[in-house]
Amino acid sequence: MNKTLRKRHDAQKKAHGVATGLSDVFATDGAKKNVATLGSTVADVAGQATEQEQARIDRQDAVADCRTLRRVLRGEISLVVKVSALVKLEESDAKEMQSPDWGSDDNLLFRARAILNTATVHAERFVAEGLPPDFLTMLASQIDRFAAAKARVSDAVQRFAAATETIHQRLSMGKQAIGVLEGLLVNAPNAPDGALVQLRQAKRIGPRVKEAPATASSTPAPAATPEPKAA
Repeated sequence: MNKTLRKRHDAQKKAHGVATGLSDVFATDGAKKNVATLGSTVADVAGQATEQEQARIDRQDAVADCRTLRRVLRGEISLVVKVSALVKLEESDAKEMQSPDWGSDDNLLFRARAILNTATVHAERFVAEGLPPDFLTMLASQIDRFAAAKARVSDAVQRFAAATETIHQRLSMGKQAIGVLEGLLVNAPNAPDGALVQLRQAKRIGPRVKEAPATASSTPAPAATPEPKAA
């Protein structure tokens, strides 16, 4: 959760603490409902912040896995392409045996699958030219692992975005509840002295803005006229 959202959440948490301490003032069903709404939104935001952090960690781990798996997959594809030069393939099959453009993960997967499919059809001939017998099985597994890691990255990004959207929604709900409670407190005849100030201070986001000190007048004071000396 970024700094701005965290400050808003902290302010609403403080406001909820003030509101729960004014149960005698917020005694009606409507007032209790708003206090409960504020409490649930505070809890929801905390939960979504945890989900955000978990999604961030999951994405970081998945990106690291992609980096490793990408390097291994490129090496395996390169070996199959090099061995294919020794295998007499039909022209249509030979065209598939080209190293992919390394700049795109999607293109890497497309080419890897095409190369795997072509090599699998001629597996015995590839093995006869030096490819390890289980290499194509390893390549298929590597492709699946890389695709799964890419999917984990996308899933983590989507989860983070969903948690962020939920946080914004819950903070808006909390703000509305505080507005209602503040209005009730303004019009409550039994409100304790200072309760309204306490709630308003609690909901404030960030430190109080200090008033700038009064600046000195730019017009200099007139010089004192010297008294004439006695003769």
